[in-house]
Amino acid sequence: MAFSISGQLRIYSSIRTQSFRKKGALKVLSPKQQEVAIKVMQGHSNRRIAEILGITEQTVKDHLHTISEKLRLKNRWELIVFPGGKTGSENLPGNDRNP
Repeated sequence: MAFSISGQLRIYSSIRTQSFRKKGALKVLSPKQQEVAIKVMQGHSNRRIAEILGITEQTVKDHLHTISEKLRLKNRWELIVFPGGKTGSENLPGNDRNP
């Protein structure tokens, strides 16, 4: 059974969200920051996240800045790719650098 790229991304996003919750990585974030992080992992734009959560786009950006600081992320992509932010990436295969 073949999945389209968007279908694969939806499945990946669902798994990533569950993985983040299980590892407790989102516990260091406030409830609203957790909501924003999950929406980013689901592939939503800042504008769409603002619409969904009923906040301004600037507030979304502010939350993302704080999320990046708390999880030691350099960019949005790291929130999507690395389980638990950099604090969880040390154990990924091929990551030999010291934190």
